[in-house]
Amino acid sequence: MMCILERHTIATFSSKGKVIKPLEIVQNLKRIAKHLQFGKQEDVHEFFCCIVEALHLSCPINHHKPEEHVEKTSVVHQIFTGQLRSTVECTQCSSTSDRFENCLDISLHINNSPDLLAAFLDFTKAETLDEYTCQRCSCKVKATKRMSLHLPNVLALSIRRYDLFGNKINRDCPYPQHLDVRPFMLQQEDADPVVYRLYSVLVHSGKCSTEGHYYCYNKICDGRWFRMDDDLVTPVDTRVVIEKQAYILFYIRCPEMKAIPVCSQINDGNGKWHQKRWQRRPLTPAINRHH
Repeated sequence: MMCILERHTIATFSSKGKVIKPLEIVQNLKRIAKHLQFGKQEDVHEFFCCIVEALHLSCPINHHKPEEHVEKTSVVHQIFTGQLRSTVECTQCSSTSDRFENCLDISLHINNSPDLLAAFLDFTKAETLDEYTCQRCSCKVKATKRMSLHLPNVLALSIRRYDLFGNKINRDCPYPQHLDVRPFMLQQEDADPVVYRLYSVLVHSGKCSTEGHYYCYNKICDGRWFRMDDDLVTPVDTRVVIEKQAYILFYIRCPEMKAIPVCSQINDGNGKWHQKRWQRRPLTPAINRHH
């Protein structure tokens, strides 16, 4: 899969403006995931996870310990894979328990969030567990659970656009061009901002999860945005991109940036644009929240 994508990338940069047909990718869908079929409606978020996993598995391995070698040295793993830490603290004895889980993307609910920043805060805010079995207390007690993150170089944020019945959630969720993720990371006290820059927005056009069409907006190296819809590629203004109802957002880490640029704007929902900055505030526990 890595070689297929490499050849596709080379063909793209040598096309001189001509349309590129990803024939080799289409012909090798089974290498990405066995259930994929040409012409069948598929979810682009699932496709993203499958193709990253296929790239990961196609990296060179040590045949004696393949899983260990790939996990530690895969360039795909280093670029895309982050880590979630779930910390549960007993309210009776204050003992803590941590659980770590790798992730390719962060899935955010938007039903009760006015924008992406609020949805991210909701994802990491504290929860109250009513019947947690504490190992030290040896009984069921109340506990507090919090999520924190170790984020990769490329951060993929998937917006939950479908309900349990597959119906589309057509709700605006404004998102910034630059994102400071320091408040969500494992170590955040008295530290510099960790800035990510938006470079790709994937949009779904349709009424439900079983029909419709996907297209994307990509930012090229000179800072211009383009809408890429099959064989139609057109330049667009930045504000056109920011106003879309995104399905997946791709941010890339910018270690050279020590603060959110003033030019990074977010729509407040009333047609006005302003700089959105994080405000540190107490994380109020959510009672009996499903997790």
